[in-house]
Amino acid sequence: MLILLTACIQPHDNITMLKISDPQLRLQQYRKALIYWISQTAIEKIVFCDNSNYQFDVTEFEQLAQRCAKQIEFLRFSGNKEKVIECGKGYGEGEIIQYFIENSHLLKGETHFLKITGRVIVENFGDLYPYIQNKPANYFNASRIFDRRRSANTVFFMVNVDIYKKYLMAVFRKVRDDQGIVFEKLIRQALLKNNVLTENFPTYPLIDGMEAGTGMPYKKQPQREWYRKWFSQCHFYDLKSW
Repeated sequence: MLILLTACIQPHDNITMLKISDPQLRLQQYRKALIYWISQTAIEKIVFCDNSNYQFDVTEFEQLAQRCAKQIEFLRFSGNKEKVIECGKGYGEGEIIQYFIENSHLLKGETHFLKITGRVIVENFGDLYPYIQNKPANYFNASRIFDRRRSANTVFFMVNVDIYKKYLMAVFRKVRDDQGIVFEKLIRQALLKNNVLTENFPTYPLIDGMEAGTGMPYKKQPQREWYRKWFSQCHFYDLKSW
């Protein structure tokens, strides 16, 4: 199984709605996440893709991956900063995924990939892994339930490579954050429009890390975990529900 960590270590100064912009702080958060995915999960292949072309020493991660019998790949490129400033962060996210699909050698031969925002982890990935390993599918959680305007949660998802190429690869070009046309809504619309078979994760992913847009930690609400797990089992987080 392969996971893509999307990254922008050194974002442009003029990007709006971004509280965590210091490259060293962001790199520290990426480092923590990389160590988690390499050493604390059963993921076999890890790809880290940064669209700011930031140069840093990856020896630590390559050596750790070797000790843990994992494969790791680092991709770097200079994304279109002007378009990200004009359109929003979702443009950059889509650009990273496209670059990964077109350039990753570890992706070759894989039918599906997991995508995670590179500075965060999924605390309960060990609970999720047996399900998604035995049944690879297009796993997308709705960002909200009981809301017809909701979008797909694109912090963490799993998708078939060919499905992404055919239906989702180009949607980031339509992102216009200032008009409410965000990456998450475009992903959901494209999946539903093309009748792509999706389902929510069989148990609710517990995200740990900092939200770049707000600078605040992802909310941990233990009192809600039981019903989020139940909602997941009942498929209330499916994109087509409600």
